[in-house]
Amino acid sequence: MTVSTPMHTADYKPRPRVLRRSLEAHEGFSYLLRVPGTPDPNRVLVLVHGIARQADYMMHALAGHAERHRYTLVAPVFGYRYYEDYQRLGRRGRGQRADLALRATIDDLVEHVGTGRRFHLFGFSGGAQFAHRFVYAWPDDVCSVALAASGWYTAPDANVRFPYGTGKTAKLPGLEFDAQNLANTPTLTLVGDRDRFRDPALRQVDRVDFVQGRNRVARARWFHGAIKSLADASGTAVEHSIEFLDNTAHDFGEAVYQGGLAGKLFAFCERHVPTDS
Repeated sequence: MTVSTPMHTADYKPRPRVLRRSLEAHEGFSYLLRVPGTPDPNRVLVLVHGIARQADYMMHALAGHAERHRYTLVAPVFGYRYYEDYQRLGRRGRGQRADLALRATIDDLVEHVGTGRRFHLFGFSGGAQFAHRFVYAWPDDVCSVALAASGWYTAPDANVRFPYGTGKTAKLPGLEFDAQNLANTPTLTLVGDRDRFRDPALRQVDRVDFVQGRNRVARARWFHGAIKSLADASGTAVEHSIEFLDNTAHDFGEAVYQGGLAGKLFAFCERHVPTDS
């Protein structure tokens, strides 16, 4: 394994500094790592960036809360050139498989840092798209998922082919999606109360507008209702919540510093800390 930061024991003594690692088998991919002063191996939070790839900004904005609650922060960086389709996990012909890069990251953390396998997953904007799709396919290691300001969602409908629904697609060979995986996973949907503008990054097609609504607020409400209804129908007794961020448009800084995202996120994670590693 080739790493950008030498893997010496001293590097992983608990300290509030950010390291960057790359994985030899995943070209164009790296991840940022911040270990708190007193880490808990069962408190790992993965932060998935939006299309601006501001992983470092996300990590620094959440560092204070992570330190107080003893969370190791992990922020994948999906490079533009190799991961153009990371939000949809990396369909064939559109870049590398983002889901496999994250799974390799967890393997790396377990082996070299000593974290548990299970982690909390958080995504903002395009990262929220990635996060809920990842759980549809790979639920076992995710103890909770928080989705902030997603532009649109994959519907929990096996009769519609991915990425619009959870039906199988030939563009992700060997991968199967199951809506029940997400219904069985504690889910927090977050959106700014002013995130109603149809900006160029918002997916604007009739099939999404008609079903999910015309802006991120409407789509967040729709998705929360769809997942909660599925969970209720199957008798799944896990938390599915929605929170609105005050005075917040489509901006991560506003979400944290005006909308209270960090407090809501860590309170949610604390309700779902795994009891084993």
